[in-house]
Amino acid sequence: MFGLLRRNTSGGCALLLFIPFLALACGNFDSPFMDGADDSGSLLRIEKIDPTYFDEATNQVDVIRDACDEGEGESKPEPYTDHYAVVAFTNRSLPNAPQMTASMIYLTEYDIRYTPASQGTPALPSLLSLPITATVGIQPCQPGQTSCPETEFTVELVPVRQKAVLAASLGSFQLQYNVRYKFYGFNDFGEWMSSEGSTFIYVSNYDFCEGG
Repeated sequence: MFGLLRRNTSGGCALLLFIPFLALACGNFDSPFMDGADDSGSLLRIEKIDPTYFDEATNQVDVIRDACDEGEGESKPEPYTDHYAVVAFTNRSLPNAPQMTASMIYLTEYDIRYTPASQGTPALPSLLSLPITATVGIQPCQPGQTSCPETEFTVELVPVRQKAVLAASLGSFQLQYNVRYKFYGFNDFGEWMSSEGSTFIYVSNYDFCEGG
């Protein structure tokens, strides 16, 4: 479910806007957002980035932990944790290659950069060199097939430590950021490569009392 918007401490109420989800991913081997393809023979492409909270899709990032009314004068803390994103990758061969040139790609780490996307939204520090501790291998496409298998895995989007920074900046209206990821990895031959993609988030005091 999407969180409901709470009235914040300044007495204002945030204006909630919905716009279509956009994942910007590199698609060409000579793209400035894609490094290493000409050496590795692979096009590592981000197909989608889906922000999630408590295993449900939402771009709304709650940064204030409230008390949830349990009735009869009882309350409990609002469910509150890191906000994540599910990222889907494909691993394609170079265009017009006479045979499959792509090999397995193994991701090792990623960066997150936040860019203010609305007036009054303050800067937010980037998160760099976040390690991918589990083995994440991106399978290559099979020769002669037009479809390509997607490999999904979950990464941080806004961890609690970043939420604390955002909570201190939250005013009468919600904040909005574009979020750009850059992933790094290597293939079976030891060639290093990277790929970028982006999504967006809204930040406010949302009601997720039923979301945990």
